[in-house]
Amino acid sequence: MNLTFFTNGWSVLALFVICWCIEKIVQDIVFGISVTKSIKHMKDIPDEQRGAIIEHLFNKEMKDKVQK
Repeated sequence: MNLTFFTNGWSVLALFVICWCIEKIVQDIVFGISVTKSIKHMKDIPDEQRGAIIEHLFNKEMKDKVQK
């Protein structure tokens, strides 16, 4: 077995970048799945509670943007 791949620093850097990209892709997929499940769960909540939750989330988001 020839291990010349790891003798070059650029190869190690390329491997690191590939692993980082794969990690980010997996994180995006997991986030998308969790958001989809949350949206499906929101349809089971009564309208008054759903409206209160959405309003609370948007108010919190707006406050965070103003503080930055």
